[in-house]
Amino acid sequence: RDNPILSIRRSGGSGGGSSAPPRGMTYNPAENAILLSSDAEGGSYELFQLPRDAVASVSGKGTVTSAATVDAMSTDSRRGLGASAVFVARNRFAVFDRSSGQIFIKNLRNEVTKKVAPPCPSTDAIFYAGTGNLLCRAEDKVVLFDVQQRKTLAEMSTSNVKYVVWSTDMNYVALLSKHAIHVGDKRLRHLCTVHETIRVKSGAWDPSGVFVYTTLNHIKYCLPNGDSGIVRTLDQPVYV
Repeated sequence: RDNPILSIRRSGGSGGGSSAPPRGMTYNPAENAILLSSDAEGGSYELFQLPRDAVASVSGKGTVTSAATVDAMSTDSRRGLGASAVFVARNRFAVFDRSSGQIFIKNLRNEVTKKVAPPCPSTDAIFYAGTGNLLCRAEDKVVLFDVQQRKTLAEMSTSNVKYVVWSTDMNYVALLSKHAIHVGDKRLRHLCTVHETIRVKSGAWDPSGVFVYTTLNHIKYCLPNGDSGIVRTLDQPVYV
């Protein structure tokens, strides 16, 4: 069964976090850290570092940390402004600063260690793309960008990407927009596109290489070769 590890309190007061719900979450298993992104204040993030014994107690013995510990953990975060925030290394994360149009590389103390210009002037968001890399969303494409070498590695023509989902082995990527899913390989070579008339809600890769996704009223699947179909009908929305 699922056991809660972290409780996040949302408040509207200044300095107490944001009342806006999180838009995205990335987990860093090496440092046991979580990054939450939201649309609050024009784009902001929170960095949480979880005590290692909290996860060990859940995964090892099936027990949960005490409520007092969880409450204490909920206030221990580092915050900042940025349209997107994702991990790029074991102890580094990237933040896209919309006001300056730059990518800030920060350490886990939330200190800026490097500033990098994105590959396209029209970049407005960044997504996880493996160690040292970012997917940068521009007006009509996404660009695979090497942060260390400041070099464009590949790009795919697409627009209005909302979410990016990589397979576990990083060989495939699904780019989710409001009414379409674009599937590519690790070098952003386009493999297929699936169009939907109803909004795409979420998606995840199965280890067998099948992309499973949900709309308002269906669970569906998509294969890299373009085959797709319905798994089942839903009575209410489900997120995977």
